[in-house]
Amino acid sequence: MAITLQEAIQIAEKNKYADKLVSIREYHDRYVMSYAYADGSVSCDSPMYIMKDTGEVGVFFPPDYSKEYYYSGINVPIPQK
Repeated sequence: MAITLQEAIQIAEKNKYADKLVSIREYHDRYVMSYAYADGSVSCDSPMYIMKDTGEVGVFFPPDYSKEYYYSGINVPIPQK
């Protein structure tokens, strides 16, 4: 079972730490979602990830990953509702 981008967004919305989804980065195994507050200020929390194969949610802390992995992510446009 693979989690689609739309399903990942729904999971992220249930677990969000700020008001507005501001970026999505796709990796081969996960989606990484970043949020900001309604007033436009950026949250200091690390982005969350949603695993594509399980829907597991976790914290994406860049120092935990190699440079190769980190830079392999692709920015994805946020779908309009």
